[in-house]
Amino acid sequence: MNKKSQENLDSAELLINAGRYTSSIHCSYYAVFQYAKYILNVCEYKPIPYDKQSLDHSQIISNLESRIEVISGDKTRSASIRSSIHCLKSDRKKADYKVGIFNKKESVGILNNATEIINELKTIFGLS
Repeated sequence: MNKKSQENLDSAELLINAGRYTSSIHCSYYAVFQYAKYILNVCEYKPIPYDKQSLDHSQIISNLESRIEVISGDKTRSASIRSSIHCLKSDRKKADYKVGIFNKKESVGILNNATEIINELKTIFGLS
């Protein structure tokens, strides 16, 4: 999942550079979602093997939030990350299912948010 996450970040950037702004949103969100699944698999605190992880996105995010809170000891930080992921999820739903399209500024901002979330998760969990 770690590699898939990075591939989605790279794909989002490629799509943005190709002017496919709305399509990039899907990749930005899934980069974070797949990285969350990776963390749940490797986390020292109650790891969840991939084959035991829920397919429900909200459940994955909730499990991640609880581990962030335990590892960082900061409930505000874990809630903030959860909120940021839910915003990405909402953007992904708009991109995938609604009529409107995203522009370059929006898609770059969403990719930057996804990258920042992943980098913060790497810091919290001591991952490279």
